[in-house]
Amino acid sequence: MTDGRILGHEGIGVVEHAGTGVSEFHTGDKVIVSCVTACLKCDFCKRGMYSHCRHGGWILGNTIDGTQAESVRIPHADGSLYSFPPGGDEEALVMLSDILPTGFECGVADADSESVKELVEQGNAFEADAVDGVENAKDPDVSEVTTREVPEDDVPEEYRNAS
Repeated sequence: MTDGRILGHEGIGVVEHAGTGVSEFHTGDKVIVSCVTACLKCDFCKRGMYSHCRHGGWILGNTIDGTQAESVRIPHADGSLYSFPPGGDEEALVMLSDILPTGFECGVADADSESVKELVEQGNAFEADAVDGVENAKDPDVSEVTTREVPEDDVPEEYRNAS
């Protein structure tokens, strides 16, 4: 990493200026900034493996200044930004910027039904629910994701927030 590089690779912001190659976003649009930039044209992007994009990927805060700056340039904006829904909760939706897509890509690539079965046999319903949710995301008929509150007593100690 270059000395003086500004870190950060996730966020929510407002478009101040859109370049001539940007067709999906305009000045004033509130957006969710993806943790990876995706050109949508290379072989990896066409396979949905955006973090491996040959012309982007994990560049924010790495090879270009990141989102902890006062302003940030987002290459390949049409493939790297998402419209912020009206009335959306910033604290909840910032999760869509990094944590959810990272978990989804890693989980979909690695999860399998045997993992779920093994976790259930070990009595770990918390992990089984998580892996099963990722496994279901592979199903092309699944069009939404549902989350639920898990009672703290059901969450294994290693997954709880340290106080």
